[in-house]
Amino acid sequence: MTDWSGLQDAEGSAASIPGLLGRLTPDSSELWERLWARLCPQGAVFPASLAALPYLSELAARWAAEERVEPLLLAGAILGADERYHQVFDVRERYSAEISMLRDLTDDTLRTLAASEDTSTYVYLLQALMAFEGVDVWDSHLENLVTEEYEISCPSCAADLFVVLGDRDSFATHQDYAIEDDVITTPLRPADPGELSGAPGTLYQTAVRDERHTVARQLLHMFGTATCSHCETDLPIAERVAAAFGRDS
Repeated sequence: MTDWSGLQDAEGSAASIPGLLGRLTPDSSELWERLWARLCPQGAVFPASLAALPYLSELAARWAAEERVEPLLLAGAILGADERYHQVFDVRERYSAEISMLRDLTDDTLRTLAASEDTSTYVYLLQALMAFEGVDVWDSHLENLVTEEYEISCPSCAADLFVVLGDRDSFATHQDYAIEDDVITTPLRPADPGELSGAPGTLYQTAVRDERHTVARQLLHMFGTATCSHCETDLPIAERVAAAFGRDS
């Protein structure tokens, strides 16, 4: 039995969290907003956030695939938070059964929502999938596929680069392409799908399975190579993204 009064969330005592959890429905958007603000505001996590994982997995298991997006995304955000290891070191061992269930439910939901036009939710669910599989970087920074842009640095000349993964155009540039005209750009070189393994392979194969062609193309470019538009050095994009966040890809 969880002693919520002895746990902390973003507002202090988590004593009222069980009440919020008990009133949740798939359509209670206001309650979900309150729960996000209490348990994972802007990626911050608290002891109460981790204690909520079994309850979120129970909700996700109880609801239909198209209804369980919120508990999956919140649980994924909690597990993918950069500071999670500063809270409870054995969280994955303690909640291994729940995390395994959340992983399977997320994969099922991705399949179910494959025909949906909501690409953003699909990407966020892919990110949650990485969180449940314990994959650093892509458990919290895959969402940049939604904004179609990553910011990295060139290890040779230290130039800051924009890597753009647009629907029609993919390129790298050291100039502010959003406000400047005639910027210098270099095309991205996508990865060979046959050479992708591990998390990159899982992400790409899942997108292909679900016929998410735009996301699949973005992933191939992200796991491919860019050329610095300032000094013409070739660099692996995913490695530079991981370096930007101080973690391994």
